[in-house]
Amino acid sequence: MNIRAGTLIGLLIFITYPSSAQQGLTLTVGQLDYLQSVQGIEQHFSVKNQTQSVIGSVMVSCGFFSNGQLIAAERTLVENIAGSATGFGKVFAFSNISPDRTQCRIGPTF
Repeated sequence: MNIRAGTLIGLLIFITYPSSAQQGLTLTVGQLDYLQSVQGIEQHFSVKNQTQSVIGSVMVSCGFFSNGQLIAAERTLVENIAGSATGFGKVFAFSNISPDRTQCRIGPTF
């Protein structure tokens, strides 16, 4: 898959996952990019806090797949999401293989 095709797929696929890890949080997965120049993968996402409480930190973990095989995995934190607000972030992982899909989830909150 070349960079343009990966970007097109990332732009066309927006998936929303209700979080079982934390009540009141919703993970929306957006654009998936393969950056051939640095041999890396970027997965953009947002976390909607549907509670009235401030969430100090939310861990988001993503696995990157090519032809059904896990090629990379990484996690990141989104910090200080106010009640009824949305936090944005991206997960970056090094890989010399372009992914055809990703699977992300919300981990623990702090």
